[in-house]
Amino acid sequence: MKKRLVVNPIHIKRLYSIKGKIYKIVSTLSVAGCKSHEPIPLADKDKLTFTPMKKGEKWGDKFDCCWFHIKGQVPEESKGKHVVAILNFNGEGAIYKDDKVLQCVTQVMAFVEAMQPRPGKQIFEISSDAKGGEIIDHYIDCGNNGINGNFVLKAKIKNTVLAEVNDTALRYYYDYLTVLLLVVSSCNNELVDKDRKRELTHLLNESYSCFAAKDYEKAEKIIKIAYEKDKDFKSTEFTAIGHAHLDLAWLWPIRETKRKAVRTLATALKNIDKYPDYIFGASQAQMFEWTKQLQPELYERVKEYVAKGRIEIQGNMWTECDCNIPNGESLIRQFLYGDKFFIKEMGVRSRMVWLPDVFGFPASMPQIIKGTGKDYFMTIKLSWNKYNKFPLQSFVWTGADGSEIVAHIAPEGNYNSDATPLSFAKANRLNVNKETGKALLIYGAGDGGGGPGEGHLEVLERDKKLNGINVIKQASAQSFFEELEKCELKKYQGELYLEKHQGTYTSQGVNKLYNRLVERALHNVEWLQAVTASSQELDEIWKEMLLYQFHDIIPGSSINRVYKESVEGYKNMYQKLLAMQDDMLGKLGGKEGLTVVNPTSFKREEYIKYKDSWYNARCDAYSSGELSATIDAGDIKHGNTFIENEYLKVVFNKHGVIVSVYDKVRKCEQSKNGLNKLVVYKDPKMYYNAWDINSKYIKKRPKALTLVTSKSYIDGPEVVMENNYIYNDSTVNQKVILKGDLIHFDTNADWHERHKMLRAEFMPTIFSDEVNCDIQFCSINRSTKNETSVEKAQYEICAQKYVAVGDSDNYFALVNDCKYGYRVKDGTISLNLLRSPKYPDPECDMGAHSFGYAIKICNNIKDVVETSYKYNNPLIIVNKAVEIKPIVSVDNENVIIETIKNSENGEGVVVRLYERYGNTEKVNISVNFKHNGIYQCNLLEENLTEISPEITLTPHQITTIYVKKI
Repeated sequence: MKKRLVVNPIHIKRLYSIKGKIYKIVSTLSVAGCKSHEPIPLADKDKLTFTPMKKGEKWGDKFDCCWFHIKGQVPEESKGKHVVAILNFNGEGAIYKDDKVLQCVTQVMAFVEAMQPRPGKQIFEISSDAKGGEIIDHYIDCGNNGINGNFVLKAKIKNTVLAEVNDTALRYYYDYLTVLLLVVSSCNNELVDKDRKRELTHLLNESYSCFAAKDYEKAEKIIKIAYEKDKDFKSTEFTAIGHAHLDLAWLWPIRETKRKAVRTLATALKNIDKYPDYIFGASQAQMFEWTKQLQPELYERVKEYVAKGRIEIQGNMWTECDCNIPNGESLIRQFLYGDKFFIKEMGVRSRMVWLPDVFGFPASMPQIIKGTGKDYFMTIKLSWNKYNKFPLQSFVWTGADGSEIVAHIAPEGNYNSDATPLSFAKANRLNVNKETGKALLIYGAGDGGGGPGEGHLEVLERDKKLNGINVIKQASAQSFFEELEKCELKKYQGELYLEKHQGTYTSQGVNKLYNRLVERALHNVEWLQAVTASSQELDEIWKEMLLYQFHDIIPGSSINRVYKESVEGYKNMYQKLLAMQDDMLGKLGGKEGLTVVNPTSFKREEYIKYKDSWYNARCDAYSSGELSATIDAGDIKHGNTFIENEYLKVVFNKHGVIVSVYDKVRKCEQSKNGLNKLVVYKDPKMYYNAWDINSKYIKKRPKALTLVTSKSYIDGPEVVMENNYIYNDSTVNQKVILKGDLIHFDTNADWHERHKMLRAEFMPTIFSDEVNCDIQFCSINRSTKNETSVEKAQYEICAQKYVAVGDSDNYFALVNDCKYGYRVKDGTISLNLLRSPKYPDPECDMGAHSFGYAIKICNNIKDVVETSYKYNNPLIIVNKAVEIKPIVSVDNENVIIETIKNSENGEGVVVRLYERYGNTEKVNISVNFKHNGIYQCNLLEENLTEISPEITLTPHQITTIYVKKI
């Protein structure tokens, strides 16, 4: 509908005419600048050398920075007038006076800000009643971030002037603009009939005639008639909340987001002071922590406005994280660290989970939300579904375990609403749950634009009075949910699958690998800290990883610099954690010798290699164990086309494809039409390139990798077929290894393709109508059929550690160590290994990769789950005699201990366990150290209730046990 403004040239011409009467330029401000490639802190500003600069002068290239010093004086003839500075540097800046940040100036804008008398945020108030002679002496810290990744506009000085404001003309401009937008909305607005449109059009024409005759007061009086007609209170009531969804990285580096946070919050405070009804909402503790570090004075002012209820803390998470890729413990820590920050710093605990822009939500999420003390959930993203409109707007979301939370999808499908009549008409039209009578509208320039501007707030003030727009109130989002909770809502159970952005399961593979490695290392170190009573701080590592799990970093949808920095950060964290692990194991060690350590909830017996020698390892759950040099490899064989052991015989064709897996235990063939076909599909350029996979890619025949060399050999108890492939300029080295009854694929790739996708495809004899997919703290079944529109839309699905097809006594599973994207349709399991999108990072997935996956064929899903945990948590070899016994254990194999850690208060040990298979289970908890009671608590380690060692878990229940130390 916004495009319809183009076909109203007479109104556009009038708006330009009104604009011309608003600002009268009275003087020019002098500008001096100091350029830099990276930001210069405020504390160093006075050490800088400023060079005079002229209008039109370029001040930086992509992501460059510049401090500006602007000076001038209000002319005497402007005495008593409303005077503003108009500042435009074609960049994003923050204005400082006496080292106090006041607001942002930016040309990153929303549609309504483009319609303002001055586009963007470039008006800086000097005085509403100038005395004349006032000195202007301000500094502006600018960054050149382009506009949504577009750097066509050069970073040049455009405007640094003082102007007198004709307030009557300014008010009339917004009066006229708002009525005009309501008229434009009428073609899709059920609240505006022909008579109302005719009435409004007449008022526009009549009032402008007066304005053109320079009778501004009469023009304003006539247009005000449009605002005097009462609203129809039968329409849906919208709660409008100001917002600045801030991507912590995306089309700009992380360091720039820190400055965006400062600019955004400073502007929010300025607007709160100007507009009495304005409430601004923000989530993400990370953003507030950065502000505290960079601008403590601003941060203290923000805290005051939070206390007054003018800034609403939404979500209490560390970041608005992706919810598909992080493991379950990481999701819990998002809430833990977010809550700790907001409670400590601001005394606030939100009941909401605020994830407007996240790409889908697992079925275990409601339980995690509920277990962290939250009751409400908001997103807009499901409105982006490509094939099936999500059927509900407000509903009770029920998780895999039965946990229930109140959920709302803001109906406009936008967290960057313009809050114009067009916005409300669209939201009202798309709202499929009008029976509740309530909906959210989230307005402001988001992603990186700095929140609501003058246009948002001026138009919204008028929207509230206009018949033809829904009833509007400016209030907190939490108050909206508290009212919504009283309504009778339909229920929706299971995952909230987004029919878009499935490429994010795969893009930026190295980043995803290191995320998995650091998650594993944190798990191991926390367990060892509990074992050794070590208290070395992990908070900074956790918070850095949680930052990288933000929904435009870990999904692979940011620029190249973000991944250079995040991978380097991951590597540093990983090395620190390994050093901590080695240090604790070293302190536990005594005599010289070799010990194996098992960081999982499963008893293990397996072969392991250490310094070119093979050993047999045996150990209990969360324990150390013995190593034996006695190796019984059994009957292993190999040839030019096969590898074989006592469990399986694997046969390859001349292309390296497995054409037969004969299962000696079950005495049957497991390959129907080939396993591990390494193929390359065209991955066509999409508008959201790194995010999306074209659903039609499967219709074009893929190209197979070319096998160039192949050899088989025996390595201790393992038998290996090593294959080398080429495809254009890319190479793949893959070792297919028989390890007992597991077929491993240890893979090294050097990938140099453009809009191509490397996949490993498996066509087993076992298949089923549903695929069991591992997710955080449980698994879900998804359809493998391709008949309904919902089934067709799930052409790429996400899983954590495995997917498995089969039935109650026969399963074929694919286990992985860092891959998340699968297609399971038409008798084929297809694992997405690598992509090569070119936007926003032209280098995405280019270069070296190492990853692994494995085939597990077994009789029950428990074997699959156990294998996936062991595959992702390898045994640790210690070059000392180490003795570790389980400090906590359970007696039920259906209950998995996910995490063992020191409690947050340092006074106990916390054990996170969950029922894995959808049954009600009794479990005995054994504590193997002196303690002062066993307690159950929530996921944030609060609300302790003493319990007996025997408890009952309901299906898929996550339970946190707190054991008090003596």
